[in-house]
Amino acid sequence: MLYYSIAHYYDVNDKRKEAKYKHILKHINAFLKIKDNKKFIIVSTIDAPIGSKRYLKVKTKLNNFCKKYLPAHQIHIIVEYNWGGTIADLWYSYLYIKSNNIKKNKKNKKNKKNNCYIAHFEEDFGPNNNRWYAKSKEMLINDIIYVGESNKGRLKYADFKTGQNDDGRLNSEVFEGNTRLALPEVWTDGGYYFSSLNNLKKIENTIGIFHKGNQNTKYDNKEDGISIGEVGFPTLLHHAGFKFNCLNRADYFINEWCGGH
Repeated sequence: MLYYSIAHYYDVNDKRKEAKYKHILKHINAFLKIKDNKKFIIVSTIDAPIGSKRYLKVKTKLNNFCKKYLPAHQIHIIVEYNWGGTIADLWYSYLYIKSNNIKKNKKNKKNKKNNCYIAHFEEDFGPNNNRWYAKSKEMLINDIIYVGESNKGRLKYADFKTGQNDDGRLNSEVFEGNTRLALPEVWTDGGYYFSSLNNLKKIENTIGIFHKGNQNTKYDNKEDGISIGEVGFPTLLHHAGFKFNCLNRADYFINEWCGGH
């Protein structure tokens, strides 16, 4: 079973809301090419106050849109306050998959150790071909906890001791004052995360919630999206003794594939 998950951002005053549905349709087309038992998930995080009627409106619209193009497939829409970006969305997707799997296992007592794959994408980032799934499964072996992507084709590092400084993490004014969860920082880029349910359970058991930001404050791209999220999450895994790997972005994916994000 593959759970194909999308991190979708909905800002109330963003004029590009409708354009983002083009990204979702691209993901739907990629999802349909996968020859495996599969389920489609969207985690939509919005900036409306918690409890706003907008949450139900966003969920209903996304659900209707997906059903139009995926009438024969299972769809699940999650809507939450936008406090942690893609990694927080991975957390919400994981919680749903874990809960859903527990229910399945109760019905099928012979299959208590049922495992499944999770492919989690940023909404405006997606497959360039149909090889990413097989390659990710091939790489997710032995002690690799997740497979990500990198525009350098390798893991990225930032460490004052060695002087390694990918993406200007050590001296760029962009990241001045931002959180560092540990040093050295070791990460993949943030467009794609591929793992299994059992591996994500190991991660939860070791570091707890995947994103360490404040759940009551609005998402900030540099702090929550990068420093605590894209960089912080794998850095915590690295220091916890986990290993991860990455696909070369240019070989498998397109970033901002429809523009408008």
